[in-house]
Amino acid sequence: VNFQDFVDWQVKHLQKSGIPNNQLPTLMEELCESMQIIFDIDQLNQKGVENSKVHEALADSVKKVADATRRIYTKKLSSLQHVEEEVAVVHEPVWVNPPTMNDMHLLARVCAMRCGIRLLNFQEEGAIEPAVDRTHKRPSVSGSHRPGQGGRRPSRGPSLGIANRRLSVRSELRLAIGQINLCIPDLGSRMTARNRPWLAKVTRQRMDTEKNCMIEDVLIYTLDRETKKWYVHEDEDKNYFEKMWKSLPPAVQLFAILEAQALFGELSWFGAKGAMEAAEREGLLSEEAAEKYIEHMEAKAEDHIRDIRTDAEIKQMDIEESAMEYLEEHVKVSAVEILAVLCDLNLVEVPDDVWKQILDADRSSSS
Repeated sequence: VNFQDFVDWQVKHLQKSGIPNNQLPTLMEELCESMQIIFDIDQLNQKGVENSKVHEALADSVKKVADATRRIYTKKLSSLQHVEEEVAVVHEPVWVNPPTMNDMHLLARVCAMRCGIRLLNFQEEGAIEPAVDRTHKRPSVSGSHRPGQGGRRPSRGPSLGIANRRLSVRSELRLAIGQINLCIPDLGSRMTARNRPWLAKVTRQRMDTEKNCMIEDVLIYTLDRETKKWYVHEDEDKNYFEKMWKSLPPAVQLFAILEAQALFGELSWFGAKGAMEAAEREGLLSEEAAEKYIEHMEAKAEDHIRDIRTDAEIKQMDIEESAMEYLEEHVKVSAVEILAVLCDLNLVEVPDDVWKQILDADRSSSS
């Protein structure tokens, strides 16, 4: 084997690497540096030089070579053609160490800066129904802004926040509308449950100027736990994502939809209803079940209005409108809370082992 044969062999394998091209030079430098250290230590050993520091340096360099090699030669998602359809039947926990809300906000910024996507469930300022950090306290209902004091107001969708947006109108027009639909663990990776990557599915709606119509693109991102960065993948990786999605138990799929809609934070009432619709579209929740959940929450809100208002005040107001106002202005719910209510209403079934995974992950993220 001559040098060119060796180079060609390396190029062939690197073309299938899952590492983005812009990271390969740095990784190669690290690999070469570690291998040079190992070579130098070998030379010292041949000269009879031995001490604890040399052994420590050797062990450290060997570890770096192993780590760098593993990252460089791990194949990209699209090359894993023989992933077992039954990969879903995993015996270790599935929902472990999910992304944080900060991770999802980083993904939203990556989508905006690199792909020109303005996400419907995220905007840093002048937000369109932003996700709320589940560690924040919810606003209490004081007498100064109790629901039902004003006249009737129509049910509102998300506010565009035009007055507060950082982006200029020109910049806004250049951004396509999109949404983070799903975020799931990459069960096909060989990493431990805690270190495995997470995959995000982002849809983007944009104008096709040639056909003069709106089209929808699907982008797949992966969260690298080591670099804590999101990387976009090639089109063929959509098939891999679908395999990973189908491999999840239904209860985990439902929870994944809820968490993605909340960006792993909390949902407003408008966002919660949107999450119900998303679960319906995936066939994980029936239309009847979604309606029962909404009716249950509206009834709870009406009960709350009756608790905080006098009989005289209640007679002068539209109780349903006041309840809707309360839900829209004050209610923030997490994916865990939505799933718990669905279970209490016997609308879905969640196995005990899945509940344990969800609650353990929720406690870890809150600590």
